[in-house]
Amino acid sequence: MPDTNKCVLVTASSKGLGKSIANVFAENGYDIILHGRDINKVKETKQFIQKNKVKTYEVIGDLRDKEVIQSLVDISKNKITVLVNNAAIPCYGLPLEKMNNDKIMESLESNLISAILLTHKIYSLMKEQGFGSIININSIVGKEPKKFRSIHSATKWGLRLLRSLEYVVSKLEILGVS
Repeated sequence: MPDTNKCVLVTASSKGLGKSIANVFAENGYDIILHGRDINKVKETKQFIQKNKVKTYEVIGDLRDKEVIQSLVDISKNKITVLVNNAAIPCYGLPLEKMNNDKIMESLESNLISAILLTHKIYSLMKEQGFGSIININSIVGKEPKKFRSIHSATKWGLRLLRSLEYVVSKLEILGVS
């Protein structure tokens, strides 16, 4: 099946880098699946992007919620060309011994596990359609760990390894951006 879709899903696309990425894709004629936790920011981004006369779809919620991931997958069916895994929480900047289990789990789930779960499902859609690209937005701490960033560095290192997905489908790319 030829790549005739032009639709990108950008996680955490309601502000910052995600919003800029979504806008660049929209400027290039891609329909956009917006995602964010703040409904007002997602709506603002939708208005900002619609100047490009592209279709937009929105999913509001935390990627740690499996229903949010499923909603993104459902909207992506028969549309998606590109997945941009952009969502992450900032580093706590604490030494490991000062982090409690909740902070550790929040970092792992937000920065790594949710991206793996979403990629797993979207990759299956792309493999079925025979084309697509996955872009993982990362951080330099995935390559060069810094003081008080052990868990954050581990999540970013793990995200880099998502690039090792099977490269067996023609026209399917998995890219990491640091």
